[in-house]
Amino acid sequence: MAITLNSFRETVEKVIGKRPKDVFHSILQEGLEQEIIPVRTKKARQYYRGFGAMSLESSKETIFKNRDRIAKLPSIGRMYFFQYFPKMANELPYHDRLPMIFPIDTINNGIMGINLHYLPLQPRAALMDALYTLASDNTYDDKTRLRISYQILKVASKFSMFRPCIKKYLFNHLQSPLFEVKSYEWDIALFLPVEMFAVGSASPNPGITGLAQKESLDRI
Repeated sequence: MAITLNSFRETVEKVIGKRPKDVFHSILQEGLEQEIIPVRTKKARQYYRGFGAMSLESSKETIFKNRDRIAKLPSIGRMYFFQYFPKMANELPYHDRLPMIFPIDTINNGIMGINLHYLPLQPRAALMDALYTLASDNTYDDKTRLRISYQILKVASKFSMFRPCIKKYLFNHLQSPLFEVKSYEWDIALFLPVEMFAVGSASPNPGITGLAQKESLDRI
């Protein structure tokens, strides 16, 4: 059944209308006022990604203040933000302190996932467009997820950019809860300027972000 603008508004308001406003809420409201339903067209994806890219660095503060986003346990194929400090931080060339991931598998005391921050914006968008083909449904509501696994990803060339993004995260090294991003917010999250790449215990550095993303492209 086709999704109308009004029915989508109702779907969104059931979830975000009752929780504290954050960067996702304000961008969705502006888009819906222009009658742009997220995800369903290339134009809509570009619109919401563009607004995400223009959001202020402080947007991560509004995400982590919204306690209604907290997930008790991660689910395969949903998107999460969280703060993280790796166990072997001083032995890694760099790491992302604020991963944005789609979990694809569980590991002992943790999860394996695709951290999209390891790609520059345009390759990141291309990978996200490919991942949309794995969506569990075409309603893109709060129940939608990706039907995703390492086995599925590695057999299709359209997913090839996922390889440098695969990372493992231990639960006892999380420095915050997991904050869920709903499917109709994925494109906003995709370009949010919230990467926090760092070396060892040093402060995050935008130059490290550029290096990490360049080296990711070199490994594809």
